Amino acid sequence: MVDVLYARQDLDEDMKVGVKSMAVHFRDSIWTLIYCLFFGSTAMLIAAGGLAGFGLPFFSLSVGGHFFGFMVLVKTSEQEPSSRME
Repeated sequence: MVDVLYARQDLDEDMKVGVKSMAVHFRDSIWTLIYCLFFGSTAMLIAAGGLAGFGLPFFSLSVGGHFFGFMVLVKTSEQEPSSRME
């Protein structure tokens, strides 16, 4: 998910060079792919925590942290190159 998010930034160059990445392959529906991967990984965290019998602290930290981290990555990746965190 994170790799596709960052590969999206170099999509034009990758297509010129001929790189065969997921971002190039799904270039017309890249945000759909990114959000599907995000919700899939969130569902797996919830399922793993439920099957293991973990409680609210696990769900708060893992699922909440996953969601917050993803939102920060999306916001950072949409900024101008000069203002990105490096």
